[in-house]
Amino acid sequence: MATTYGVNGITYAATQPSETGANVLDDYEEGEWTPTLSGATVGTALGKYVKIGKLYQFQGRIYWTGGGGSAIVGGLPFTQPSGGNHHHGMSVVPYVDSGFIAPPSGKGYILGYLSSDSTNINWRWQPNTITATTVVAGGDLYFEGSTQTE
Repeated sequence: MATTYGVNGITYAATQPSETGANVLDDYEEGEWTPTLSGATVGTALGKYVKIGKLYQFQGRIYWTGGGGSAIVGGLPFTQPSGGNHHHGMSVVPYVDSGFIAPPSGKGYILGYLSSDSTNINWRWQPNTITATTVVAGGDLYFEGSTQTE
């Protein structure tokens, strides 16, 4: 029998996969990924993620020098489940310097959502819920989010 270490009711197995159970942390991963931005000339693109069980937390930065096409960030290190766009248990928050998308008229904000059965982040202009499709020329986009994949 493997030695286990318990903290506040969570059991960490000393060896894998010798122990299983609802309270055994058996799926943890950290990594880097390279985000893409459709319709833009990308200068720098960096991303990091942490996976704990079914939960992904991710962040990224894209610096681009030219634009004019689709505002879709791609290359996420996981595939969002199929069965419609998954907004539950998910959030993507952008921080933008020097513009990102050409907004429709009126006030609002940008909301990110993950497409079903894909590795993409799409953007929506709220409160109008108009899909944001045009990247403006040049800028810096920082974003972070989380989702449950299963």
